[in-house]
Amino acid sequence: DVNSAYIAKKVGNKMTVINSYNKVEFIIPDDIAVDYQESNCKLVLENNEPAKTVMNLMADEETKKRKITDELGVKAFIGVPLNRTDGSNFGTLCLMDKDEKTFTNEQVEMVQSIADVLSYIIELDDLYEDIDLLSVPIIPISKGIAILALQGNVNDKRERKILEDTLNYTLSHKISSFLIDLSEMQISNYEFSDALNRLVSALKLMGVKVMLSG
Repeated sequence: DVNSAYIAKKVGNKMTVINSYNKVEFIIPDDIAVDYQESNCKLVLENNEPAKTVMNLMADEETKKRKITDELGVKAFIGVPLNRTDGSNFGTLCLMDKDEKTFTNEQVEMVQSIADVLSYIIELDDLYEDIDLLSVPIIPISKGIAILALQGNVNDKRERKILEDTLNYTLSHKISSFLIDLSEMQISNYEFSDALNRLVSALKLMGVKVMLSG
């Protein structure tokens, strides 16, 4: 019986809370980001055991000097990794409470079981996201004119798909003008400008007039 639970994802050199639950006292907000080296999630991901438990974060030698420990003022902690079936890590599932607690084996196993279910759900979400990202929405406007409406993030896999499908569509439909709509794009750490430049350059080499929107 703990107050707070959250799922955190490692993004770059930070652990970011993407979902949280606070039973009584509001401790963990969504979207809070903590430097990986200073996060308690580091203890979970670099732990040789299936789960990391701490009776009192404020007294434990590994955690008592961490800034996040002082800011949150929590004591009891249990964390387990969230791993995909290929072994790659998504993040962590962690539970915390303001009071000291000693977690039983049964409680640890229960948290691990929840983590297994969440890992399965995360993998399904990744699959659906890949399917969605691989779609290339090309909208014909009139003879020789079309819109490429890009959405979401662009990774290496999707860049190749966009380039291939757009160039094939240009040839098969004899496109002379392409409007590339960027209004729904989610720009991330990926060097999106390079991908866009490659696409625009390829279209121009084919004699296509390119216009950017958004």
